[in-house]
Parts: sequence; structure tokens; C-alpha cells
Amino acid sequence: MALALWLIASASAVAAGPNLAAISGVRIGENAGQTRFVLDFDRAVDYSLTIMANPYRAVITLPAVQWQLLPGVGRSGRGLVQNFRYGAWQKDSFRLVLELNGPAKAMAVRWLPPGADNKAHRLVLDLQKINAADFKAQNFGAYQPAEVVATKPPAPKPAPSNQAASAPAMPEPPKPVEYKTIVVDAGHGGVDPGAIGIRDSYEKNITLAVAQELAASLRRNPQYRVILTRERDVFVPLAERRQIARNAKADLFISIHADHHTNRATRGASVYTLSEKASDAESAKLAEQENKADLLGGLENLSDNEAVSNILLDLVQQETVGHASLFGSLLVRKFSQDPAIEVLSNPLRSAGFVVLRSPDVPSVLVELGFLSNAQDESALNRPEYRRRLAMGLVLAVDAYFAKIQPHSNGGTAEAR
Repeated sequence: MALALWLIASASAVAAGPNLAAISGVRIGENAGQTRFVLDFDRAVDYSLTIMANPYRAVITLPAVQWQLLPGVGRSGRGLVQNFRYGAWQKDSFRLVLELNGPAKAMAVRWLPPGADNKAHRLVLDLQKINAADFKAQNFGAYQPAEVVATKPPAPKPAPSNQAASAPAMPEPPKPVEYKTIVVDAGHGGVDPGAIGIRDSYEKNITLAVAQELAASLRRNPQYRVILTRERDVFVPLAERRQIARNAKADLFISIHADHHTNRATRGASVYTLSEKASDAESAKLAEQENKADLLGGLENLSDNEAVSNILLDLVQQETVGHASLFGSLLVRKFSQDPAIEVLSNPLRSAGFVVLRSPDVPSVLVELGFLSNAQDESALNRPEYRRRLAMGLVLAVDAYFAKIQPHSNGGTAEAR
């Protein structure tokens, strides 16, 4: 069947990276209820395709590739493809997520070699609209990305003793430095752009820039050990972000985000802690949206219940949330003391964020501002403003650790 194809984008002048296949074109067409999605490559590569529900989407996973298309591609679609997102996916792989506007079945998935009228290798997906009752998940291709394991970071080594091994009297070994481990989480990334501003700023880029600024500032203090959940534009599942903090035995977890609101006049920073019941309707809505990050990245809609079923009733969790609330209040105070930083009214809030559900790590989610507000978006794109936000966070971290002291059993308690 011939399908009239609508050209979405063509190749830009970006050069392909060494040894990476390049995607140079994307096309979508429709005819008689069938939609064709075509990717142009400079060579054939391995792939896998999964079509799933809740929500309906088609997920194409590839080895790492060079995306040679103009920015903004994917913001619109055609036929069954409502829109699509793309980006780095975990370790050395790439993912496209096609958001479908209803149940669909793949009628054909195939590679087409270069021909007389097209010099590209083409991955072609034909989708047919079906009834919801007839929908079944489908899998094609055999590509599997390398497994990513959230490993425990190595513990800092104590400084070696300057005493010679042959000295007659061996001094007592120096006490190990008591580091405070802080995990800084740049929200979203890779295939999940997060909020998109009115001037097309991507939340994932702003959060990464602030996280890197914060990490660099914290590392100037030799008593802080800082770990980033991501250091580049790559997708990291929510549970893995939590696990990185738990494996590191983190003393504090800070997840950095930028919000979006239907009211463009709304602006200002806010801080969220974990709660079974949201502090207000907007917080509940925000948590619901943020908790969909894994779906946006093309993961299955896995239940998190087994990990958190009664977690908030546990005494350890209660203490953890208490410490998170202490840090949150200190951060709001530091932000409010900077005249350049706009803060929401009632800025300390709570809701059921999946990324904050670590039973043993005090965790907060910081919304730096609203990309739906022109002033906030402009400020968040300025390096100087991001430095001020990072400095407010550093001051809050310093104040937080000054207020807590070690228990004899190795835990922490607020200093009296």
C-alpha cells in the first residue's frame, strides 16, 4: 500500500560521532487508518520495538546513535503517532518513545536497504488502529541494552601514615574522616525532557546544569562526598536514582526539578518532602506527573507498592522524613534570604513522590521555578542565577549538618 509521507525533519549539519550510526531523517505518513513511521540511518543497526498500553506507546530501543536532526523534532505527530520523544537511554543506548493516541497493532516492522530513490537505510514501522479489547503487547527485534547496575561507590581511603614501617613504636592509626555523603539528582534526562518552557527550554538541561554547579560547590568542602545520579543527558529510572543514594549510604538526597503551571503568572521556587497525603491539590498533581517519568522513558508501569507498602509507618522512615523536613525548612529560609530568588507562597510542601521513597536517606525534591513563566524561564537559563540557587542549596546543606550530630549507634539526631 502506498502511503503519502509527511516530512517532519531533515538532517542538520551536525557531524556524526566516531563509530556511531547516525539518524538523519524522520517521516510520518497515514492512509486509511494506518500510520507509517520511518527512521533514516546511514547504516543498519540492531533494534528492539515494544508496543504497550497504559498509556499506549511504541518504544524503539537502539544502540547509541548520533541524532542528526534539528532541535525540537518530535513535538508534533500525525495519524496514530501523537508525538514522540528521543534521547540517551541508560548505558550506551538510545530510545525513541512514540506516544500513540489509541490502541494500535504493528502490521509490519522491517529494515529497507538503500535504493535508487533513497540512499539511507530505513527502519519502517506500520501501525494499524484497533479496538482496545483486541490490544496485546507486541515485541520485535532482539536488541538489549547493557544492564545498568547501581553499584556502591568506593569509600574514601584515609590518608596514608607518614611513619616508616620499620619505626620501633607504631603510632595509633589516624581516625577515618567522617564524610557526609550527598547525592544530587538532576531530574529527567535523555528521552524524558521534563517540562518544556514557553521559549523551548528543557527541564532536563536546566536541572543538570544546576546539579553540576551544586556538586562543584559542595566538593570545595573536603568533608562532603558528592555523587550525581547522572552527569550527562541520559535517562535514569526513578528507582535507580533512589538506589544510588541507598547504596552510597547517603546522608542527604537532593532531587532538582523545574515546574510547569497552567497559570503563566505562577513563579518561584519550592521544596517538597515525602508524605502519604499531599499538602495540597497542586502538590498531589505535581507528584502524579513526576511519578510518570518512567512511563515517559518507555518503562513498563511497574507497581512500587512492594517497596513502600507500609514504609511511612516505620520508625526509621519517620525519622528520615523528619530530617528531610528540617533540611527543607532550612533551604526555604536560605532561598528567601536572597533577594534575587523568587519563592512561592507556602513553599515547603509534601506529596507522594516516588523518587523520595528511601526509608533511610533524608530526601527532598526542589522545584527551582516554573518554565511556564517567562521571568523564571529566563532566570533559570542564566548561569549567574543558577549559581545563586546552588549557593542557597550549599548554605542549607551546611546549616543542616551543623544541626545534626552522630548518635552513638551510628545514626543521626538533631543537635540540642
